Amino acid sequence: MAVGEEDTVGARAGELSIAFSTEELAVLCQLLALPPVTPCGDTDQPPEPAVPGRRREVEDTARRSLRARGVLGADECAVASAVAELLRLVTAPQVTVRVVVQAPGSEIHSCRRYALSGPAGIDQVDEQGVQRFTPFAAADVLVRLADATGLGAGEADPDAPGGSPGSTGPAVTVGRAALRAAVGHPPPDRAA
Repeated sequence: MAVGEEDTVGARAGELSIAFSTEELAVLCQLLALPPVTPCGDTDQPPEPAVPGRRREVEDTARRSLRARGVLGADECAVASAVAELLRLVTAPQVTVRVVVQAPGSEIHSCRRYALSGPAGIDQVDEQGVQRFTPFAAADVLVRLADATGLGAGEADPDAPGGSPGSTGPAVTVGRAALRAAVGHPPPDRAA
């Protein structure tokens, strides 16, 4: 996928997103002199580098892929500005939110990481070892959290006890307008 193409796998329909392998991220962070990108998955630790004997081969393959997708220029030193800004935000955000959702009684879970700086946010998700990044307006972070956790309006199952499968408590749903308002307006006791 070229930079700026719509890709709806792992992102909402109509949103632009881009995905990178661990090796591609390592090459990009090295070129941009950034710390490694922390993967969104079972660990908060950056992945180990490629096997030393094959490191050069793996990096060359990653560089070819990045060039073919328009992320790297022909000289292999110029990184597309949108990708560079995305990675700068992801590696040094003002706020990071990590959300792990696990169904009751299940080993299967999903993980998302939200990196926020100023008006911008990046939604990061692990898709079988590939990290997908989707930019969004930081004001929408609560809506994204609600959607990722199933707490968004209309997500509860009214026929299940408590409103959702396996739940024993009351159903929780939060309207999108209320979530957006919560970001834009501090509680009265914190108003300046």
